[in-house]
Amino acid sequence: MFAKKLAWIALALSLGIGVGQTLPSKPSEPKSIGDFFLLDPVTHDLKDLPVEAFKFHIEQTRVSRDNPRSNCCVIMTGIELPGSDSPFHIAVNDKTQFIFKAEAPEQARLFLLTVNAKKHYRSCILVSSKSEGVMGLHRNSDWEPGIGVDITKFGDSSYKLTPQQPLGPGEYALLIGENVRKNSTKIFTFALSGLAQQPNP
Repeated sequence: MFAKKLAWIALALSLGIGVGQTLPSKPSEPKSIGDFFLLDPVTHDLKDLPVEAFKFHIEQTRVSRDNPRSNCCVIMTGIELPGSDSPFHIAVNDKTQFIFKAEAPEQARLFLLTVNAKKHYRSCILVSSKSEGVMGLHRNSDWEPGIGVDITKFGDSSYKLTPQQPLGPGEYALLIGENVRKNSTKIFTFALSGLAQQPNP
């Protein structure tokens, strides 16, 4: 028995594990597909981001009037959120990372978007469409590129989203673009500011 105990202590020391300590546990996994969480840089806990109600809005701008029969215009489809800021505030830092669960992240059209804050609402553009030809019958659509992000594996069934450049103060939104087509869109919001402030549970 004494020999076995000595063997265990030797193994623990060789692995850099103190006696009485345990191996690091696996990271927490999101339960729902499509939900985003803030990864706490210190504790590595997952913090819920608020899902906000929104409505789609459309802006249309005429491009050319050379041909009276032409209806060439740019149509921008976006989202509008109530209130001038997100209820979830994060202190500005260079380690802002998010965790999400997805079946195929490379096909999910993940978006991290800058949100324009107004006095009573916030908004951002998702898709820009340009009609071409007589009567504007031909239309080309382009998704807004959003903020560049890197996607890496996090847990057994989850992924980590990291902005390619540190985010500055402002309003932001996270969403899965593929869900826009399926009418199952969720908009997760957060704001970067000097002080952290999170919604009451």
